[in-house]
Amino acid sequence: MVKVKVRLLPGTALKWLVLGISVLLFLYIVAIYVYLETPHLRPYQEFFIRLFDFNQEANVPSFFSAILLLATSFLLFLVSFCERNFHRNYWGWIGLGVVFCFLAVDEATSIHEFLIGFFREKFNLSGFFYYAWVVPYGIGIIVLVFMYIPFFLKLDVKMFKLMMLSGLIFVTGAIGFEMLGGRAFEENGLHLRLMIFYTVEELLEMLGVSIFLYSLLDYLSRESRKLSIMFAPKSAYHVVRSRSRTVQDTLFR
Repeated sequence: MVKVKVRLLPGTALKWLVLGISVLLFLYIVAIYVYLETPHLRPYQEFFIRLFDFNQEANVPSFFSAILLLATSFLLFLVSFCERNFHRNYWGWIGLGVVFCFLAVDEATSIHEFLIGFFREKFNLSGFFYYAWVVPYGIGIIVLVFMYIPFFLKLDVKMFKLMMLSGLIFVTGAIGFEMLGGRAFEENGLHLRLMIFYTVEELLEMLGVSIFLYSLLDYLSRESRKLSIMFAPKSAYHVVRSRSRTVQDTLFR
């Protein structure tokens, strides 16, 4: 039997993630400053900005975001594995894992960008809905939230609070500031206000995912005490653990 133990440090992981986000923001601000102050170096500036622009695809910030989403998806599948071995309902965790796996692929390949033209022309969208992908994605989020109400009620209270906080931050950036940016771009094109909107958008997205990733690490560390990935016969996993107090227990008991 092979046994691999992984030490989880949720707080440290969150600090490193926030540091990484701060470094990306600093590099982008430096790129904008250099662009404005040294016009004679325009070709080099454009490359530097393209590399760290929060509104561009296939660059350092988008790669960082994709890795964040993929790591979150992996942890969700890991939680589902642990829940299954504790004889609990694990399908909700698997569903979230699939959602975040899709978001990681979307971040890397910009699937949502292909929806803009179709929905904008089909429904004659403009203003806050200029970036028309927010319509199907927004509807999808609403449907997902209602579908997951029973799942949320089974969560322990700390996990539920962190999940709601991270989700609120992420959606505020991904949908809220995207809508503000769409209207700003339609009215005035690329300008400082639009740059502020999409920078805040990406910051909130990365921060929301980082908090959610922290919540998953914290949940695993509390539920499993120390996480062990084991390759052993199926009979070795017949363990039943006591449950933490859930949202349902708090509200209805």
